[in-house]
Amino acid sequence: MGGVRSGKAVFAFYQAPMRSSAAKRIQETYRRLSPRGEDVVAALYDRLFERSPSLRELFPADMRNLRGHFWGALAIIARNADHLDELREPLAGLGRAHERFGVESEHFELVREVLLETLEAFLADDWTRKVREAWDEVIRKVNAMMLGAREPGAARAASAIPRPEA
Repeated sequence: MGGVRSGKAVFAFYQAPMRSSAAKRIQETYRRLSPRGEDVVAALYDRLFERSPSLRELFPADMRNLRGHFWGALAIIARNADHLDELREPLAGLGRAHERFGVESEHFELVREVLLETLEAFLADDWTRKVREAWDEVIRKVNAMMLGAREPGAARAASAIPRPEA
């Protein structure tokens, strides 16, 4: 795990498009997960609430619709991994909506960790270092876009989270 990079270099990473090889890894592994999407998202939320039980109160009792929305958002992100910038406005709106629901900036990092753990569990032998790095990169970029719409400096805070060196 690399250290925190200085301001302009870190921000540039989150603004730069993903490498085509990383985007392709995301798209391929997403396709492998698709038949089990409902199970993936259910496991994600189970892990999230296990790690942070207080988050459960931010969610509805019946999670079916929300799980469907999460999987749908992940599908859009995977399909567009090679040109995420086109999703900037919808992701900004999603970030503002999450703020209204009471989601704090630090929750984004927890969801990133839990999503990576969940993907690893479901992808098993297909989970490689390069696949992990690709998913980690796309999640960090998405988080930065969502957080950037919430408050000044939030995207920089998200991008200051150490990431694996390429």
